[in-house]
Amino acid sequence: MGVTELWVSVDDASPYIGEWCSDEQGTPAVFTSITSDMTVYAVYTKAYTVTMQTGTGYTLSTQTGSKSPAKEGGSFTVRFALANSYQKTADFAVKVNGVKVELAADGAYTISDIRENQTVTAEGVAKKAGKPSGSGGDKEDGRNPGTASAAEKKPEGRPGAAPKQKENGKPEEKSGTDGMDAGTPETESTDARSSRGGGADARTAGNRKQRQDHRDSDRGDGYFRKNTRTG
Repeated sequence: MGVTELWVSVDDASPYIGEWCSDEQGTPAVFTSITSDMTVYAVYTKAYTVTMQTGTGYTLSTQTGSKSPAKEGGSFTVRFALANSYQKTADFAVKVNGVKVELAADGAYTISDIRENQTVTAEGVAKKAGKPSGSGGDKEDGRNPGTASAAEKKPEGRPGAAPKQKENGKPEEKSGTDGMDAGTPETESTDARSSRGGGADARTAGNRKQRQDHRDSDRGDGYFRKNTRTG
């Protein structure tokens, strides 16, 4: 047997929805494998819309099997899901017409016995805080702060070595030859130069005395030889 086209027209502004049913109670009619005449009823049911508000960091979606408008006295299941990089805060809540509801473990909630339009909202969702830059300590060029590279380190007492710096920024004074550039003669103290100069003067005076003694001796020998020849 053939099937006659059936349709129900309801104004978009109407709070009713219509469908063909197998009885007056609203049992949906099944129009497959028809083998005999059948009677169907156009049943109009009052219905209500379910609105799910959108927001940042989450989604509210309709679970399979639910649809809006929903029949009066019917049910509608909505599902909440967080977006990546977002989290629930202490103020998190999903509300239906301004009343907080408890979600199931899978984030679903079923609105039952609907008898008015429904609005579903979510709040208390925020972006996750990012990790601090350079976690584990600030680094520069892969080094820890204050760590000098091999090129920056200079051994003390070698050419080009910079003197150590005190906390006040002045070079640290060193005794002896530490921190001096190679090839730089050590400066003698005034006492050392005086002592060395005094020794040289003493040697010079001794040499002069020896030469004087030799001259006196030579003069004495000449006088003796002269008197000997004269006598």
